[in-house]
Order: sequence, then C-alpha cells, then structure tokens
Amino acid sequence: MKITRREVGLAMVLAVLLAAAAAYTNSLSVNRETSFLSASESGNDRVKLVSETIEGELEKGKFEGVISQLEDLTEEKRGFVPSLYMTYRDELWRGEMISKIPQENMSSFVFKTREIIDANGTVISITTSITDVTGTQGEAPYATIGISLRETVGIGAPEPIVQVMSVVPWLVTSLVWIAEGLIIGVPLCFVFLGVVLLVDRGIIPVWKKQLKKQL
Repeated sequence: MKITRREVGLAMVLAVLLAAAAAYTNSLSVNRETSFLSASESGNDRVKLVSETIEGELEKGKFEGVISQLEDLTEEKRGFVPSLYMTYRDELWRGEMISKIPQENMSSFVFKTREIIDANGTVISITTSITDVTGTQGEAPYATIGISLRETVGIGAPEPIVQVMSVVPWLVTSLVWIAEGLIIGVPLCFVFLGVVLLVDRGIIPVWKKQLKKQL
C-alpha cells in the first residue's frame, strides 16, 4: 500500500494543529492560575521584607568604577546607600556596599547589578531572604541589597573561550527543543497518518458505496 504525499501532508498538518491547540490551552491554564494567585496574595495584604546578598569578583582595577556605577544605579532606582566599606591591600580593592531599594524596583536593580559585575568580572553567588513583617507599623519597608566585591588577579578568561561559552546555553536549549519535537512530533504524525488512512481508504469508500446503493 503506497502512501501519497497528500495523506502525509494532511497528517502533519493535523499534528501541528493539535500541538498548537495544546500549547494554547496550557498557556490559558497558566494565566488563570497566575491571576488566581495574584488575587489571593493581594487579598491577604501580606507585607514582606526582602533582602539580597550578591557576591562577586572583579578584574584588577575595576573596583572603583563598579562601585560608582552601583551608586548611580541605586539613586536611579530611588534608593540610597546607608553604608559602604572599602579596603585596599596588596594592590587590590575589596569592600561591601549596602543599598536600600524600594521593593517595586528590587528585581530590576538586582538584574542590572549582575550585568555590571559580569561586565567587569563574575558573579559568585546571589542569596535571597524573605521575611514576613505583616502587622508592623509604618510604610512598606525597603529591600536591602548587600553587595560584596573583591578584586582578583587573573580572573578574566580568554575572549575566545568566553564567546564559545556564551553560545553553549543556546545550543543546549536548541538541542532540547529538537529532541522534544522528535519525541512528541514523530509519533503524533504516525498516529494522525493512521487516522487519515483509515478515513481516506476505509470510511470514505464504504460511505460512497452505501450512498450509491441508496441512489
């Protein structure tokens, strides 16, 4: 039994339509859950105190410039710097900076801080702490961002290696998508091909014969 291109094409179209419908339905379900959770949280009126600790290593000679950028970023996010501690030893700088940021600007501040540190060195760790302070007096508290930085000799990796490593996550993600497509898409196409063959070569011919007998 020879399978025609039309039957194969129809099976592939049906498989794509089913996958798109499943993805759309899943996105609607996720949106409904997110809306429900947001409504529940807003109804509870919980007040949470958020603090972040960011630790990074910088290339030699980058410390002062990074601190200056972080101070400007703090001011840009409508925050302030209550404390800054710096030490110069063995021709290398190290220090700790505390930034108080309005809670609504905390995420963007942390992401931008990570960009600044990565552009001049590397981020070692980011730690998040959340404390429920519902019932306390006063306005919503500021988020506390603690940034610990130190200069290190020989931290920078060779530029070609950095470029190759930046491509690796995209390559891995692409391979995962391709694998998922093969694992799900190929069997789905065969299933729909069977359905198309059943309808095209089984049900439709029988239906035509019955229709001719009635006429």
